[in-house]
Amino acid sequence: MIKVYKPFDYKKNSILDQPKAMSQSLLFTRKIYKRYGDFTALSDINFRLQPGTVHTLVGANGAGKSTFVKLLYGELQPSSGKIFIGGHHRVIGSPHRALDYGIAMVSQDFGLCENLSIAANLSFRSPQARGKFWYRKRAAGSAARSMLEEMEIGLDPGLPVAALSVADKQRVAICRAMQLKPRILILDEPTSVLSAAQFAQLSGHIRRFTAGGGGVIYITHKMPEVKALSDELSILRDGEIIAAYNRKSIDEMDITGYFGNIRTASKRARQKKIHHLLPDAQNRVDLHIPPGHMACLTASGEYDVQELVRHFFGAGPYPGLSLQVNGYPPVGNPAASLRRKIALISDDRYNNGIIHCSPVGDNIMLAAFRVFSRFALLRSGAIKQECRQLLNQLLIKHRSLAQDIGELSGGNQQKVLIARSILVDFELLLLIEPLAGIDIKGKQDILDIMKALKKKGKSFLVVTSAPEEIAEACDENYSL
Repeated sequence: MIKVYKPFDYKKNSILDQPKAMSQSLLFTRKIYKRYGDFTALSDINFRLQPGTVHTLVGANGAGKSTFVKLLYGELQPSSGKIFIGGHHRVIGSPHRALDYGIAMVSQDFGLCENLSIAANLSFRSPQARGKFWYRKRAAGSAARSMLEEMEIGLDPGLPVAALSVADKQRVAICRAMQLKPRILILDEPTSVLSAAQFAQLSGHIRRFTAGGGGVIYITHKMPEVKALSDELSILRDGEIIAAYNRKSIDEMDITGYFGNIRTASKRARQKKIHHLLPDAQNRVDLHIPPGHMACLTASGEYDVQELVRHFFGAGPYPGLSLQVNGYPPVGNPAASLRRKIALISDDRYNNGIIHCSPVGDNIMLAAFRVFSRFALLRSGAIKQECRQLLNQLLIKHRSLAQDIGELSGGNQQKVLIARSILVDFELLLLIEPLAGIDIKGKQDILDIMKALKKKGKSFLVVTSAPEEIAEACDENYSL
């Protein structure tokens, strides 16, 4: 039995009542609640971050992890409770105020300005870039280049953020947060699309940051990261901290038990043969995916397979090479692909997937107006009925169809995008890194959804850097 200790137990002689412990903590919270009407998102959260430590938060999608750190960063306000920084009660009314208090955060949507350059994004609050009357572009570029080199990121600071891959956007967002020299760094799923080598680099920067006395609040669903980085760990479920561990007592099987029954891929699935694809004389790659089958496509290094699949869907150019699936060549725009009953779920669901500040129901039926309209009039009753059925079938945790999509966890947002594709009755679904940033149980749920759809004759092409995660649902493995 793993010994569980609860250093944040406010109800039983909590350390938070001791003035010395308060002053020695970088941050702690006392009886934090967050309510949305009758729904309680966070309940009685008592939490401590000590200097020089990484405090990891884990829990299922929808447990309240992102909601909690948004309160600490000033994006949301608690319904009740107090936040203390350095022993002093603080009201964090905005992210600007959080930065003043020495708190920086990298959120799941990165918070970058896509239309600006890397240098402009990194010069946020940078004194080198601020002249008396104007923006000092050359100084900002020079400072950005130094920051990127320090973080071992080989990118041109003049590149627009919109031109970057999702992984590079994530690295730039982490670089921006760390160059602010905060005392408290919040990282919400910082490695969801990073490679093992990039995680190793990030781990080194985190350790150097904590060695200087800083503290990190780290949210992840990846157990190797939990074991590699955590000094303390708290588990959230349904908005409450239900268990806490120190570094020596962290046990992977015990922690994953909080997510429910976790299934592992079969030995047969893990050993599936990989077929290496080569372009033909016309620089074309042909794939055949029969109905009810799933193909997994990984990159061998020479080609950007994510951009190649986007090009096939009509969502971007890829000069010099084309992908043909089931006899279909690339098309010029996504609308033409949807008419072919081909749908795409991008790896960047925040910028190329969900519609922000819109209800869950609207996000699901976005591409199905033609299906649910008659004589130019929408059949709202049929739409709501279909959306409710999909929400229940896909186990999407939500309050109502009118709930803002931004209030859902990343895993539930991904399920909403799958529901949208189901509603357009796809025959082939293209998915790019579909399990990134999703908890263990959420990954299992999505794989179960895919397998159920395969039985109905639906086909899938999945681009992933972690083929072992989808091995149990995959029929063929390809690399390019």
